[in-house]
Amino acid sequence: MKSLISVIYLQTNSVSGEKIAVGLLGISEKEIFFQSSEHKLKLAAKLSLPDVSKHAEYSFELISNKVNDANKEFKSNSLFHSPSKFNKEYIEYLNKYSQGLLQFDMPKAFAANLDKKTFRQLYQQFVGTWEENEATANKKEKFYSTVKKQLKKKIFAERADVEYVLQPDKVHGILLPQDIAVISKNGNLLAAQPIDFTASIDVIGKHAYELEVIFNSLEKFGKDHIKANHKGSYYLLFNKPEKNSEQEKLLNEIIKTKSGIMNIEEASYLGELEHTLEENNYSKFSAFAETL
Repeated sequence: MKSLISVIYLQTNSVSGEKIAVGLLGISEKEIFFQSSEHKLKLAAKLSLPDVSKHAEYSFELISNKVNDANKEFKSNSLFHSPSKFNKEYIEYLNKYSQGLLQFDMPKAFAANLDKKTFRQLYQQFVGTWEENEATANKKEKFYSTVKKQLKKKIFAERADVEYVLQPDKVHGILLPQDIAVISKNGNLLAAQPIDFTASIDVIGKHAYELEVIFNSLEKFGKDHIKANHKGSYYLLFNKPEKNSEQEKLLNEIIKTKSGIMNIEEASYLGELEHTLEENNYSKFSAFAETL
């Protein structure tokens, strides 16, 4: 199969249809490549409303996570011999989620071998200057990899749903399907989600806000479907941001204002949750949800 590339545009004016190229997606038989331009996003914020670039930034983080997951699948299976994470439905979901601000160009066939060097050249041709952000990306990847490694332990597989997708028709209050890292149930719900506190302030804030909505919706779900006096245990898991950084200030503010809704712990707290699942009568949330 030939390699494919798709330029990603950000619409800056819905009336005139003006748009700028802000990213590039490349799919080869061995790897998926993705890069976005922080410079272009800042430019878009000046040309339109700041919320435009915020929506795009969060959508790009979703894409980046999917790219990382898909590339891991190559170790055991070819992407093209399993359902692609970058199909038409997923692109439509991203377009809908970003309120039509992101536009994916029709994928173009690329006959030559698509490797990192070639992708970089294509990015510079279609989007602009390549921005080196590998150090930040590696730090973020290490954080999420550590969390995923912990969640592969037997107790989580037996008594919880890992990387579960909450559905709006089951959990009222969420508007779109939402990923949750781990969720389980005994007499009450238990759920946890990691947030990378080395990301930008806007991305962290959006993650935290959405997590608050998810946890509030799960609590309502518990009261409606489990028991009237339901009280779930919800956890935001974080990695330590740099000292005296804006991210650290935001973390402290979240701890100060959101501790009544969720427990805010370092990711290593998963070890404690492992003991909680083991010592109490927890079972998979999915099994209960299927009975409703």
